[in-house]
Amino acid sequence: MWLWQDLEHFAFDFAEQVRLSEDFRNEIQFGRVASALADEAERHIEGLRIKFGDLSQVAERLIERPARRGYVWESFHAGVAAALVGRPEEAEVHLRRVLDEDPFAPWIAEVQQVARHVHEVAHDSVAVRGWAAAAIASCRRKLTLDEPAAPPVVLFP
Repeated sequence: MWLWQDLEHFAFDFAEQVRLSEDFRNEIQFGRVASALADEAERHIEGLRIKFGDLSQVAERLIERPARRGYVWESFHAGVAAALVGRPEEAEVHLRRVLDEDPFAPWIAEVQQVARHVHEVAHDSVAVRGWAAAAIASCRRKLTLDEPAAPPVVLFP
């Protein structure tokens, strides 16, 4: 979950298909499938912790993914992460994709409003960090998460 998303629920917008789906045949078969899937998910989570070990890795992983029209959150998170690690040109490319989406639902228009702001300040590292700190603090309050022991540090190259 990217806390800069500032939602009132948990969401992890990084989709990868781990295995093909299986049809339900009976409870015994489904129990075995569910158990194997849970074991596989546990291993996959460890891989994600390594893959997203720090903000630089987060930015790299999100930026390198191919753009997919209709996947607003993927472009949004890639743009925000790029801006936070001092890659404003890449941030602008990804955030422009968000702005180019059809706002057919109110939530898309809301994401576009935030993307527009981050796009406008992408070259101003102080403004980007200030926006992110405020969004993360708001999200932490909404989710009733404890305050971090130390404020997050974002280093720019």
